[in-house]
Amino acid sequence: MSKERLRKNKKRVVSTLFLYLLLFITACDFEPPEKWETPGWYIDLTLPLINKKYSFAE
Repeated sequence: MSKERLRKNKKRVVSTLFLYLLLFITACDFEPPEKWETPGWYIDLTLPLINKKYSFAE
């Protein structure tokens, strides 16, 4: 390959990577959440071998 052809390919690759990087940066939201809330859950556990019902609650 000639030097001119290598230079064109390098320029094409660099410009493509730059465009992908630009799209990635503008599409992402880098702000942290304002307030963290832990998830809560409630589930019933029924064991058929025992005639009792156990529930897990916060």
